[in-house]
Amino acid sequence: MIERTGIIEVGDVVVNHAGEVIKVIRVEIGKHGILYEGAFISPPYPYSNARGYFPYELPPVEVVQRWFGWHKRATTVLANGLGAGVVTFGRSDPRPRTIEEYDAEWERTLASIAEENANGTGSANLMQSKPLPDMPGVMK
Repeated sequence: MIERTGIIEVGDVVVNHAGEVIKVIRVEIGKHGILYEGAFISPPYPYSNARGYFPYELPPVEVVQRWFGWHKRATTVLANGLGAGVVTFGRSDPRPRTIEEYDAEWERTLASIAEENANGTGSANLMQSKPLPDMPGVMK
């Protein structure tokens, strides 16, 4: 038996929020989350790639379109059967698909959430699995 070293690994099969099955072909660990790339192995996108970013603080969530600069916030079911919160860029989004860009967008997301919290309108529903950065309005 091969010992696992992470929650998602190359070769894993995951299921996205729409029930599409994806085989993981690349995993990168970032400052604020984990980026995976996978190949759809079920219709409607056979053989094209999917990407998702698992921020460390984002719990499994309902699907929300256009959330804080992201195309989508949702849940992906991991190979172990547990759900993990995921955010994605849209297919037509021109940003580079690098771990650095996903981490940078998550930092912008945290700043936006902090601003909402400071205004009393926050509803982001984040877990604090690690301390959030020191920013005005971030509830600790």
